[in-house]
Amino acid sequence: MARFLILVVILAGTLAGQFGVKIRWTCPKEGLFSVKHCEGCNPHYCMDGQHFHADEGPVPAWVLNHFAELKRRSQQIRQEIDERGAELRAAHAANVERTKQLNAKYAAEHEAFMRRVQSGQPGGAPRMLTPSASVVAAAPDPRTPPTVVSKADLEQIKIGAGRAEVIERLGTPSSAITIPDDDGAVETLSYRVTTNQAARINLRHGRVIDISVPQF
Repeated sequence: MARFLILVVILAGTLAGQFGVKIRWTCPKEGLFSVKHCEGCNPHYCMDGQHFHADEGPVPAWVLNHFAELKRRSQQIRQEIDERGAELRAAHAANVERTKQLNAKYAAEHEAFMRRVQSGQPGGAPRMLTPSASVVAAAPDPRTPPTVVSKADLEQIKIGAGRAEVIERLGTPSSAITIPDDDGAVETLSYRVTTNQAARINLRHGRVIDISVPQF
């Protein structure tokens, strides 16, 4: 609609200049904008159907102030966009330079490392540390002899039961072995079964995770 009004203004201005025709300007019912039909001409102001122009009388101050504020805000937004763009370009350039420096540093370190490896210098190759698992065996208290359990006793122990519950229900194990691993130490409690076989109860973090019951 604004483009249509601009075209109408240009044509009307031409006709008015050539034939002295008096033009009455109208604005669309919606929209806030200003246009000029020639360089140096007074602008036409449209505000939701209202038309203001110096040829029709003094333009109210509130109209001039409104469009002056719009222009100021537009210039401010443009300035902020330009400043932000400059900051982003500067940050990008700094990141590119930093990346180049790091690449050069890592390339030099790698080249030096390869020279040490190829020359067989002591300490040329990095040492790989491999964690070794240790086994901790806890001997049962000699004052409390290990108990012999039955199949029914073992069936009372459920996955997730605590160590204290296992000891309370089954008594002292014949042996207790702890083996560290990546997910936490695994403790194995061994019990003698009435069939002269061994049952193993595995615990992690103090909770039963597995029960190995011999076939009766």
